[in-house]
Amino acid sequence: MNIIIATDHKLQRKAQQILSTSAALCRIETDQKERYIKLLNDYVCRPGSWFIGEEIEHGALTFARDFACPPNTYWNIDMPRDQRLELRIPLDYANEGGNRRYTVEQIAGWNQQREGFMLEQIRLHRGNTDNMLIVCGAMHAEALAGLLRADNHPVDIYDVRKEEWYIEDWSQAYMKSGEL
Repeated sequence: MNIIIATDHKLQRKAQQILSTSAALCRIETDQKERYIKLLNDYVCRPGSWFIGEEIEHGALTFARDFACPPNTYWNIDMPRDQRLELRIPLDYANEGGNRRYTVEQIAGWNQQREGFMLEQIRLHRGNTDNMLIVCGAMHAEALAGLLRADNHPVDIYDVRKEEWYIEDWSQAYMKSGEL
């Protein structure tokens, strides 16, 4: 089984993303992350060994990494900052909501470079695992799936953002909750 989990990077990070004294607001984040962890677990608990590849800022502590106990393996497949700078890929080009300083063509080209790098990391580090679980930002999922399929790896995409439980804007959900 090969699966790409298309997600929002805030779910991936173990570090608390909401800095608030509001217990209700913090509960929203905790609930979202618990559901995300359950999703990861539902895949990785299936038989066989898993290669867990994750696109996330290097050095970030993530939930996916916790599933890398043998026989599973983990590798951060994201292009490191220094390599992005060397290739003149602006670190802010993919900011949430877009970045108007760059054209659609520039952004597509930079994404293509990074997705090619991700594929190479998967090739180099997958080893002899039976299954792949690739966690990446939703903007990379379709393109990376296409590259994997072209590389003879059938893959499905699971978009977390389509889950009934998924909340894109935690602060807005808190404001609407009436628990202010």
